[in-house]
Amino acid sequence: MVWFVRALVVCAFALVGPIILRPNNESLVRNVIIGLMTGLFMIWLSSLVGRVSKKFRSKWPIGVKRAGIVLYGLGIAIAVLCIGLAAYGAYQGMPGEYIAAMASFTIIYWAAGWGLHRSLT
Repeated sequence: MVWFVRALVVCAFALVGPIILRPNNESLVRNVIIGLMTGLFMIWLSSLVGRVSKKFRSKWPIGVKRAGIVLYGLGIAIAVLCIGLAAYGAYQGMPGEYIAAMASFTIIYWAAGWGLHRSLT
């Protein structure tokens, strides 16, 4: 399951990269590669946070568990908000880039919240 979530995060950044970087007038392939590299960087950063959180968990198990649950709830709340914005955008007939960006952000925030909760608890 962990590798599935990591793959979803990388794919989400690969989808969002060209949308965010479109004004730079570079090729689509270059923007996708930048998005992939950003996704891989985020995975590395989350694994680094996971390693550091294991040290905190051994010293303060109850407080860290509560912090993990709060961060998980925050990630889920932002993911639900992004899904709502994507659904609203689809209903209003907004461009596909907007809907793809919101759906990708949903995956990113859900995975970040789940990863932090899993590493902290």
